[in-house]
Amino acid sequence: MMILQGRNLLQDLTGTDVAELQSELGLLGYAVPPAEQAGQSFGQGTHDAVVHFQTDQKMQASGIVDAAVASALGQAILDNTYTVTGTVSSPVRAGVGGLTVELVEKNVGKDLPPLANATTDAHGAYSITRVIGPVTLRARGKTQPDLQVRVSNSKGLLAASAVRYNPPLALTLDVALPTDAAGLPSEYETLTKAVYGLYAGKLGELKENADQQDITYLANKTGWDARAVALATLAEQFSAITASTPAPVPSGAAPSAPPAASAAPATLRLKLRSLNPLGLSSGVRVALTTGPARTAYSLLGSQPRAGLHPRRKTRLGAAAI
Repeated sequence: MMILQGRNLLQDLTGTDVAELQSELGLLGYAVPPAEQAGQSFGQGTHDAVVHFQTDQKMQASGIVDAAVASALGQAILDNTYTVTGTVSSPVRAGVGGLTVELVEKNVGKDLPPLANATTDAHGAYSITRVIGPVTLRARGKTQPDLQVRVSNSKGLLAASAVRYNPPLALTLDVALPTDAAGLPSEYETLTKAVYGLYAGKLGELKENADQQDITYLANKTGWDARAVALATLAEQFSAITASTPAPVPSGAAPSAPPAASAAPATLRLKLRSLNPLGLSSGVRVALTTGPARTAYSLLGSQPRAGLHPRRKTRLGAAAI
């Protein structure tokens, strides 16, 4: 809210207080010439905008900003500030962070450019705050806005919320993405991105024992189920186990080239949520339950921590990522 700096504001003055006045007028939709904004100068355009505001407020149209006008400007901004929050969710993917959310004001005909935009956090949440003043609405032939949010990524528009007609100043607009939404990262990619934001080493080197609880720590810091972190750890450890156990070579056949280093991890990543210890070969199962992977493996039988985001709980037996 603008506070006068020991003087009323009127034509031909310049200064930061004039710039603040112009900013507040602009928020409410009253046009101020760019040249006057650049020079922080109270010119004819700023004067006309002040008169327009005073007329709308049924105040004396003097073009002078005193304490009463400054207070009315601040109150008008509060009375026309909309805060839109919500969550973008996917029924099949956990990777709903980094999506673009645009706030649009709906009307008859083609949509106008977005009023504002935001980016979803790692859990798909967003928040947008925008002043939508009466001048803007009058230009669109209405007195109250009708709001919608649209969600997109580099692949294009993914989904849109329902339209909220004549909304309150604080409203929630959630968006459910379709199952075939393009460009969303896999659960494995989302999990490892979160982990590597906190840990620079190799997943296969994480430990979980009486002296070192790496998986528990990362699960609590990232908000992921500890079992999911354990599965990602096992993916790397399992790849090392399988890479060190070459397939038998038939008699008389030339040894085959070793598999690419990423082959085993890629295969296991596809099975991250369907990994079933009983379905593993006996040699691998012994290695997982007796070697360095034992503590991560043991976490698979634990219960998910309460309060986790639904898509961040492992679901053993679900479809491959």
